[in-house]
Formats: sequence, C-alpha cells, structure tokens
Amino acid sequence: MGWGTLVQGEIITEEGNHWFSWPGGKLKLLQPTGPAKGKVTVFIPPDHVKLLYPDLPVDPELRPNVMEGKIIERIEMNHLVRLYIHSAGIEWHTEHPKDSYSTLNLHEGQNVSFSIKPSMIYVLTQECDPPR
Repeated sequence: MGWGTLVQGEIITEEGNHWFSWPGGKLKLLQPTGPAKGKVTVFIPPDHVKLLYPDLPVDPELRPNVMEGKIIERIEMNHLVRLYIHSAGIEWHTEHPKDSYSTLNLHEGQNVSFSIKPSMIYVLTQECDPPR
C-alpha cells in the first residue's frame, strides 16, 4: 500500500450517491466494492490528491470532493515533492513531480485547494471495535 492517507469513518448514501463521511467532512465515492454502508477505513494514495489552481475551472469529476487546507510541511526528495496538508481534521499526504505545480509557488503555511477523484478513494476494511 505504501505512503498515503488513511481515514476512518463510514459509508453513507444520500440521494442515490455513496459518500465516505468522517467528523471533518465527506467525500463522494464510486459504488463501493466492499461494504455499501457502515464503518470503514479508506486509503487515498498521495499521487491522487490533486492540487487545484485558483484561476482555473475545476474538473466536474473533482467538484464534489474539493477541500481547503494549509500546507504544514513541504519536503523535496530528488525529483518529487511531498506535502502534508491539514484539512478537515486530517493530515493529507500528497506527492507530485518536482516540476508540477511550480506556478503555485508552494510553501509551508500556504492555503491550498485540493480534491480527490471518487475512483481514487479505496475502501479497505470495515472498521472493527477494539477487543475487550
């Protein structure tokens, strides 16, 4: 699985759409391949967290999952940039090629908009209660 964002919450259905919900927000899902409702953990790969340019229209597929956050850490690694973004009570992990998003001049403390395609949110497991 590797590096990325894990979030615990639940799958809910509203107006025929499936959503992953947690106390800080919700993300639209495709039809889940696992549980259709209830408590789950999801995984979002870091290269599927897409930063949004403030002056460009948002792709319709990304619109339901747009979030605002603040870059809390930026790490350059050879040809990659890793960002840690705090939003909706979660630390989101992102990764992109060093030359991507260069016009955004990304730095720690900067507010950014980002989104995740519904098809890139992986429902891993049903959340389990801890043993007693």
